[in-house]
Amino acid sequence: VMRLFDCLPVFQVAFRVAFAFPSYRLRVPNGERVPCPDGAPGCDAGFEVQYQPARACNGVGHASCRGGSLPLNKFGTDFLSAGAEWSQELCQLDSDGDGQTNGYELGDPCCHWSWGSSASPFMEGGFTPSHPGNASHKQADSALTFDCDSESMKPRVRAIAVAAFNPNEEQRSMDFIIPNYTIPAQHTVYVNFAFNFND
Repeated sequence: VMRLFDCLPVFQVAFRVAFAFPSYRLRVPNGERVPCPDGAPGCDAGFEVQYQPARACNGVGHASCRGGSLPLNKFGTDFLSAGAEWSQELCQLDSDGDGQTNGYELGDPCCHWSWGSSASPFMEGGFTPSHPGNASHKQADSALTFDCDSESMKPRVRAIAVAAFNPNEEQRSMDFIIPNYTIPAQHTVYVNFAFNFND
């Protein structure tokens, strides 16, 4: 019994190191389709049914293409600074300093894409992304020609904005504190509350 407890701290440390957010790659355009740069550590075999390259970089924001470890590369730190969302600012940044914006490298040079949107016809038309966190892996000079007003640059289906306010819409908040209410541990309890708000 003593030996089992002696091993637990080692397991906990190993678990913390392995903790990752693989869904983050879906929050940037073509994040699951970035080829592994030559010589990059942690390359994985791509899945053809997901339109991945033969060698995929699944940790685009990490120093290792495997992801799930520190340090982050400059794109990873910029992504976290943007609230882990693809924003106009993140799209227009050149995180790796190679002279190409993040959007240009990931196939969204006009910054039209948002999380949950489908790919644009431009992205689907044979475009191969490059790594926005690795300066040696970029699009060939003048490889991309595009017209930002063209429908081919816009996602076929745009994500629906949820839990967001319209511009100039009045925002209100209210705190509800219910003292001394303990949720019973033995049964599932559903409690309904109704509130009237003054206009």
